[in-house]
Amino acid sequence: MTSKIVERGDRIKIKYNCKLDDGRIVMSSSRSGPFEFTAGSDELFEKVSKGVVGLKLHESKKIKLTAKDAFGESNKKLIRAIDNSAIPPEVKEGEVVIVESGGTTEEWTVLKRDGKEAVIDANHQLAGFDISFELQVIEIKKSS
Repeated sequence: MTSKIVERGDRIKIKYNCKLDDGRIVMSSSRSGPFEFTAGSDELFEKVSKGVVGLKLHESKKIKLTAKDAFGESNKKLIRAIDNSAIPPEVKEGEVVIVESGGTTEEWTVLKRDGKEAVIDANHQLAGFDISFELQVIEIKKSS
C-alpha cells in the first residue's frame, strides 16, 4: 500500500490553527470547519498552498507567515476620519462594522467616535501581524 502524498493540483482538506506570536488563536478549523483548496493554487496564502506539497495524508506542518505573506502590512491610508453618521449609532469604539458600497463589502474597525467625526481603520484586522499557520492534511483528492 502506498501512502498518499500531496502534489501540486491535488484538492486537499486541512485542519488548521492560525496563531499570533503571543499564542492567541485567531482562526481555526475548530470554529469554521476544515478548509479545502487546490495545492499550489492561489486560493490560500501562497506559502501555505505551496508548503503542503509533499506532505502525506495526516501529516502536520507549521508554516510561519510574515505580515506581508499573510494579510499584508497595515496601510496608514486606510485609517481615516469619516462622518459619524456613516456608522450605525449602536456601534461602539473598538467594534467592527460591515459596510457595503458599490457592490463591495468592507470591514471597518471603529477606532474613535467623537461628535460629528469617526475614525475608522479599513485594514484587515490581522494586517501587520505575523502568524503561524499550523495545519494537518486530512484528505487528498488526486488531480486527474
